[in-house]
Amino acid sequence: MKRLFALFLCVICLGLCACNDTESSSSESEGEPITLRVPVVTINDEGVASWEAQEGAIGYEYKISSKDSVSVGADVTQIKLLGGESICVRAIGDERAYLSSDWSDNVSKIIQLSEPVVTQKVFGSQILVSWELDERASSYQYRLNTGAPTPIAENSFLINASDAFYIQAVGDGTRYDNSEWVLVMAK
Repeated sequence: MKRLFALFLCVICLGLCACNDTESSSSESEGEPITLRVPVVTINDEGVASWEAQEGAIGYEYKISSKDSVSVGADVTQIKLLGGESICVRAIGDERAYLSSDWSDNVSKIIQLSEPVVTQKVFGSQILVSWELDERASSYQYRLNTGAPTPIAENSFLINASDAFYIQAVGDGTRYDNSEWVLVMAK
């Protein structure tokens, strides 16, 4: 009877040890959830904000100019911004194996306006210089020869054939920066 009781105790102890080993190995394989990296956001010259895709992210959330956040899928890693807008992004995890990242820093970029596209019409010793208007420009300014910049309301100007005429699209300084100066000389 004592042998039977000792055998019974051994079986119970072995069973308890086996249960403990199973529990510890399953908790070790699950591990702690991994927090996703904070996305590094860059903005190119065309105003496209982008970031690298992350393994484990089920999507991304972004805020443009501190407005409400927008959630997108894991395949979206770029957004077109308007001039002067800022963006911050975070990677979204499944909250089990991967935890969502913190928000990135706000990133913004002032977009430089394109140079005005200029045409010329010759009228004897004078030239009518005109340019296409850019709706993003707040105004235009010109320089004649070595003169100071002067605002202009029209999109054309009559110059002498010997003049050097410079035209520039003027930005608002917040969303858009001034274009480069365009030099117009008689052809």
